[in-house]
Amino acid sequence: MEIPPQDWMKLNIDGCSKGNPSLAAARGLIRDCIGSWIRGFAINIGVCTSVRAELWAVITGLELAWLLGFRKIILESDSLVVVGLLLKQSVKADANFALVNRA
Repeated sequence: MEIPPQDWMKLNIDGCSKGNPSLAAARGLIRDCIGSWIRGFAINIGVCTSVRAELWAVITGLELAWLLGFRKIILESDSLVVVGLLLKQSVKADANFALVNRA
């Protein structure tokens, strides 16, 4: 775990579901450049896949950071699938396109 550079915040997120799909939740926290906890969140999503839960964690965390006035954000996720979706340019065929686009 690395702390973010000066003037940056780090958003650590995680989403999960009990099955794929099943009941799902998302959570995350924002830390400052010395690693101190700033704000956290936890939400129940309903029934969805683990990838969709992770995307909801990304969206909720980024919206919280924006609401708090933070514009320099480092996002950390343990989902290689979600990181891949967020970094690729063409995901229009993916079932999660709307969430990826919103993030």
